[in-house]
Amino acid sequence: MLRRMASRVPSLPPLTSSRLASSDWAQSLLSDCARAISENDVQRAQQLLWMLNELSSPYGSHEQRLAHYFMNALFCHMSGSGLRTHHSLCAAAERASSFDSMRKKMLRFQDACPWATFGHVAANGAIMEAMEGETTVRIIDLSSTCCTQWPTLLEALATRAEGAPTVRLTTVVFNDDGLASSVSRVMDEVGARLEKFARLMGVPFQFSVVHPPELNALLDQELAERHFRESASTGRDVDIAGQSSSSSGSRPEPLLQEMLVINCMTALHQIPRSHRTTLLRRMQRLKPKILTLVEDIEACIGSSNDSSFGERFEEVLRYYALYFEALEFSMGKVSSERATLERSAGRSIMKLLGYASNDDAAQPYEQEHENPDNEVEDENVDEECGGSSSSGICRIVPWRDRLQNAGFVPKPFSDDVVDDVRALLKRYRDGWGLATDTSSSTLSYSGATPPSSPHHPHYHHHYQQQQHTLSLTWKDSSVVFASTWAYP
Repeated sequence: MLRRMASRVPSLPPLTSSRLASSDWAQSLLSDCARAISENDVQRAQQLLWMLNELSSPYGSHEQRLAHYFMNALFCHMSGSGLRTHHSLCAAAERASSFDSMRKKMLRFQDACPWATFGHVAANGAIMEAMEGETTVRIIDLSSTCCTQWPTLLEALATRAEGAPTVRLTTVVFNDDGLASSVSRVMDEVGARLEKFARLMGVPFQFSVVHPPELNALLDQELAERHFRESASTGRDVDIAGQSSSSSGSRPEPLLQEMLVINCMTALHQIPRSHRTTLLRRMQRLKPKILTLVEDIEACIGSSNDSSFGERFEEVLRYYALYFEALEFSMGKVSSERATLERSAGRSIMKLLGYASNDDAAQPYEQEHENPDNEVEDENVDEECGGSSSSGICRIVPWRDRLQNAGFVPKPFSDDVVDDVRALLKRYRDGWGLATDTSSSTLSYSGATPPSSPHHPHYHHHYQQQQHTLSLTWKDSSVVFASTWAYP
């Protein structure tokens, strides 16, 4: 890509051997190059791109691989070819994609590191607890993980003391990799296998798939069905749109009330930023018993509408430096699955940095009738927490605020779920950890009129640790977070 630049590259910028010998030489050179592009210093940017081209490789160390994919994104950003290149990369990946290759990649990834399984265990544990005593469960699953979360849950439900509930699962397939056609083919096979597995487990199970443009229609249909069920349970005749009916015909048979679960597994960040709060409000109207949210810290990158290219670049670089290092540590230097995961990361890097309007390049999302109540979208919710935080908790603030603005209340993880996550991490090599965002105590009063002093004996301090957010850490830096929410 960059060979043609070599003939016109002037003398190289000063670079010491100690700098090249450092463990973060790629990040240093890439940051310098991004800074030169931001400052419109074309000559220095070309010098650094030429040097990165000489030092990088998609088959070398994690530093060389990181340099390779970021160098390509910087070159495309500078030359204005990012969108075209991203489309070409996605088309090539789609031609090579199949169910077997995707399954092999995902299973190897989950076996080698907890990047994906962390969210599955946290979400499934919270969902299992919420399902206690329920006989009919409806799950709306917004996911980019091709349903790899659900076999474990189905197996757990099969061994439930009170028996397995009836489960109706609809997956909204989000794909952050630009491989829409191949993912659709994969989901056909996934659905057949899930249904077969549920039969083997003895779990009554229904499965369906929809795509992001159909999400609003799905939520509208779900709301109408819930109105219908509620009205039928009170003895009123209704039509499917939830309107009262004066028909003298026979009433429908009593309908079981379904417990609703909304599962958001690394998918919400693919909704355009300006529509996220409104979408969450639509979900809140469905009165879910639990909403689970799992996102990569990458989903918080460039959350401010005013973030510059340089600021966004540093955040993306910081995140993917951790990711590439973790892949090498967990999967070894020679691994075809690792190379596939890195190429997928390269497409994401190109999408984030290779061209402008990252948010507009999100998943296709049908926005007609999106805001029926003319509610004002909170465009500044992402700007509340500036800077970065190695703990990752600060980076989660925009998602927390959006969910609260939409009317959800936080639902702490139980100690049992946290213990399950800790047990999961022990299966993997050292370097992985768990961080929690906790509230240390709450204050309540048992009398009729609160006294002026909080030390009054009628005040009760509750010192249980309420773990509202769990974060997976790699070498003390957060990479994935999980939280659960409920209808108040």
